[in-house]
Amino acid sequence: MKQVIRDLLRAEAAETRMTGDAVPCKICAGDSFSFCVSGLGTSCHRVSLPRTDIAVRFVRCSRCGMIFTDFFDDWTGEDFSEFIYNDDYVKVDPEYTGQRGRNNALFFSDLLAEDKSVSILDYGSGNGSFIRAMQQSGFEHVSGYDPFSNPQRPQEQSDIVLAFEVVEHSPRPAETLDDIVRFIKPGGFALISQVMIPAGIDSLKADWWYMGPRNGHISFFTYDTIIRYARSRDIS
Repeated sequence: MKQVIRDLLRAEAAETRMTGDAVPCKICAGDSFSFCVSGLGTSCHRVSLPRTDIAVRFVRCSRCGMIFTDFFDDWTGEDFSEFIYNDDYVKVDPEYTGQRGRNNALFFSDLLAEDKSVSILDYGSGNGSFIRAMQQSGFEHVSGYDPFSNPQRPQEQSDIVLAFEVVEHSPRPAETLDDIVRFIKPGGFALISQVMIPAGIDSLKADWWYMGPRNGHISFFTYDTIIRYARSRDIS
């Protein structure tokens, strides 16, 4: 697969077929049709990076409204590490280095100040800045999991599972949501922070700021998408 990717990345341009053939939605299995095309090098902050001429086709589900691409479906973790989550990633997501985690920790350390014994899993923990900041605030039972930066899976469930800006990165979002749920203790809950598809997406299409393949943003959701997922898993 890596050689295929390299051949694609060396090409001056990649042709994308905007066919009428439907593909199944990755959450509700509804018919999904071509919606827009973005460049592989397109980032959320529109930082100028190479490979914008390599076309990434996005489709939209006619049932739940989810927007996604199958461009990355065959990529391995090593492929993502080499071509997306590499040393240049900080250029397209400056807060990844720690600011986002510290800001989240300020909020949650205040919110949970009366129960510092609660166990928390930061799913998609990045460089661990949230964990360190929470521990510095007196929370002893905070752990993290990230398939790229912290791939050792926790052995225990947690009272609270947090997933900040995680699911939009997944080429298999139903599996990722299932995995998040597995880490919840009975009686606990998961909090997923996610930018939802805006009302004006029909006009915005690939100009929506959040659609950035170079950031690894490849799966986008409506509220109906999430509700359908929860109902399919009998999650209230």
